[in-house]
Amino acid sequence: MNRFYRGVDTVNEWTGRSACYLLLLLTLVVFTEVILRYIFNNPTIWSWDVAMQLAGAAALLGMGYLLLHDKHVAVDVLVNRLPIRRRRILKIAVSPIFFFGVIVLVWQSSVSAWESLIKGEVTNTILAMPVYPFKIVMAFAAVMLLLQGVVNFTRDLRLVTEANGENIE
Repeated sequence: MNRFYRGVDTVNEWTGRSACYLLLLLTLVVFTEVILRYIFNNPTIWSWDVAMQLAGAAALLGMGYLLLHDKHVAVDVLVNRLPIRRRRILKIAVSPIFFFGVIVLVWQSSVSAWESLIKGEVTNTILAMPVYPFKIVMAFAAVMLLLQGVVNFTRDLRLVTEANGENIE
């Protein structure tokens, strides 16, 4: 089981760090568009589509990474006052809500990616850029988020049950 945990953690660590490079590429695309549009008065037809897909891919690929490092949005004012064991119990208690949402995301993004790939879906702009690579990234990111959720849930469950009521700090 630890091998599975390490595998999921490693993939999410790698994809999260790789997403940073997409942001650098996004910055370059936007910078290029600004220079071409405002200095040379020659805007591009491709920058908007490329920028939207790069930004979306970076955000999606960062989801599992954020969950791995426990950086998702939380009500820190309340949660941080709890002892670590109670925080873990709270995370376990609300996990059905997380899993429901993420399973729906995996399901819908996978269906959407498959349909987009089969149809050869493209954007409805002059560029007609393919959409299916982005949708495949969305489905992959959703699966990695789900797997990281499973890993975190089982870790929290194991730590809470191994503590035998002791206050883990």
